Amino acid sequence: MKEYKSSIEDYTKAIELCPHFAKAYNNRGADRNELKDYNGALEDYTIAIQQDPSYAKAHYNRGIVYFKLDQFDNAIADFTKAVEQDSSYAEAYYNRGIVYFKLDQLDNAIADFTKAVEQDTSYIRAYYNRGTVYFKLNQADNAIADFTKAIERDTSYAKAYYNRGAVYFKLEQYENAIADFTKAVLIEPQYVEAKIYKVMAENKTKETYQASL
Repeated sequence: MKEYKSSIEDYTKAIELCPHFAKAYNNRGADRNELKDYNGALEDYTIAIQQDPSYAKAHYNRGIVYFKLDQFDNAIADFTKAVEQDSSYAEAYYNRGIVYFKLDQLDNAIADFTKAVEQDTSYIRAYYNRGTVYFKLNQADNAIADFTKAIERDTSYAKAYYNRGAVYFKLEQYENAIADFTKAVLIEPQYVEAKIYKVMAENKTKETYQASL
């Protein structure tokens, strides 16, 4: 916390020397955001944008604060401005996708997560969240593919194993589900949901075996 306060003082001095220094306002806003001074952060990002309307990072940062404050329309507007200024801004597409997901605008969410992975093929969270949307839309194959891509890029991603297991469970592919729930628990031993679904999948396997006798 001290380092952020010290940094804010330094940026304030820089602004006093150069009142039109957009980057200083943006960076001071970032420090205020870290201190949860959201109103101060919004003020600084807004001044940065006034100084430089093409400042994609400031639009993005202000969008993040609006999202934290549940001002979703403002967040979407700023993330949109960010990608208009920088069409390769993967984080802006991703976070706009998160807002659309929260608003249950699932097609828009998929489009933005897709844009994010097009710009950055290693974007694990974008694959994971797109997979989650596909699962919600009952597009099982697409969901499995995306959770698999997330796992390939981070083999310790317990939530991706769990969610892929949940898809397999819904498809009644219980052996695959057990394997994924087991992996999730190995990574996170306190993963209660994964433990519960692992037992459920094992019981389903036993029921299927007994029914075949």
